[in-house]
Amino acid sequence: MLILVTGFEPFAGDGTNASWEAVRRLPDTLSGGPVTLVRRLLPVSFTRAPEEIAGLVDTLRPDAVVCTGLAATRTSVGVETTARNTMAARAPDGDGWCPQDLPVEAGAPQVLHTGLPVGRLVAAVAERGVPVSPSGDAGTFVCNATYFSALRSLAQTRPGPLPVPVPAVFVHLPPEGVLPTDRAVDALLGVLEECAAELWAPSDRTGTLRHGGARAALLRPVVLPLRRAPRIGVSGGIGTGKSTVTQVLADRGAVVADADDLARRVVAPGTEGLASVVDAFGTQVLADDGSLDRAALARLVFSDEQARGRLEAITHPLIARAARDVMRSAPANSLAVYDVPLLVETGMEDLFDVVLMVDAPEGTRLERLEARGLDRTDARARIASQAGVVERRAVSTIWVDNAGTREDLRGVADALVSAWLTR
Repeated sequence: MLILVTGFEPFAGDGTNASWEAVRRLPDTLSGGPVTLVRRLLPVSFTRAPEEIAGLVDTLRPDAVVCTGLAATRTSVGVETTARNTMAARAPDGDGWCPQDLPVEAGAPQVLHTGLPVGRLVAAVAERGVPVSPSGDAGTFVCNATYFSALRSLAQTRPGPLPVPVPAVFVHLPPEGVLPTDRAVDALLGVLEECAAELWAPSDRTGTLRHGGARAALLRPVVLPLRRAPRIGVSGGIGTGKSTVTQVLADRGAVVADADDLARRVVAPGTEGLASVVDAFGTQVLADDGSLDRAALARLVFSDEQARGRLEAITHPLIARAARDVMRSAPANSLAVYDVPLLVETGMEDLFDVVLMVDAPEGTRLERLEARGLDRTDARARIASQAGVVERRAVSTIWVDNAGTREDLRGVADALVSAWLTR
């Protein structure tokens, strides 16, 4: 699960902005759940801030957006329920523009409302001892324009034919001299944790499915071809559980091309691939029986980026060709699945009708990798070397949060096949 959190840059000569000071001090993940926070700094600009948040929503497809801003006259945190399609400034923005009674977006509704439970958000902040109140008016300055754009953009990117509650909210923070930054961080954590609890609940209307500790979210509409098997790219970082998802798809009749298996096949004895690897790295990468000594090859390329590039230039085209042959063999009434760990890293997303990405909390991944016999330091290095949540989220059609048991993951994988991958 991903929540986008934004704050504003300093304005009118100020050295800091309370909203960004609080946002930048937030942790990257929330305790107690598979939630990743992506923090972004926005300009105090009627044109640029709404455009930037709309672009972030379109790219990341976050599960929720929490915008924060400074309210210079407030003495308590304000959780805003409503954004108006109006820009009316009392002073110029950071670009020197001072609009008067102009729409944020021509032709859009006059008001937009959050779909998050404001009462519960307020209560979560109050439980932390921070003064807070709900507010129905985000004003007409850049804060309001940004909030309106966030609500509008999220509504437009929600998949499915039904209107759904839009999971975005705006939080106004008092100046740092009134509410210290550490207390503002507490307030935002209360809002974020309540958002996560709300979004974790299963709901057909919001394009999510849940089974125990596993959750699947539909980030983009699924369009299945009629005359051939849909091509499904299954990916995810090491230790996330993608192999379990692939096995469920196979159990449902999918034809599966496994990148790891194909990587072994294309360098088997007697193949074009093995001959090319030996030409590039010498006979030192061969075992006594003439097969590839994978450990020896790994030692050569693991810390040598150029060597790794030479190896990938040999093997990646061979693996891709073998995977294409396997997927083409799938009957039209089945699924053609490619289980590929480095889908994002190798830019393969355009090859698929659906990109199904599996994610899990880092602590959970480390535990799983240690159970496989991998040293924790090595496990961290492996995770760090792969694409992160932001890069994976940007190309995904379906996102699976795997924070439960293997049976939880199997259950949600089976449900998503029935809900989204079956004609």
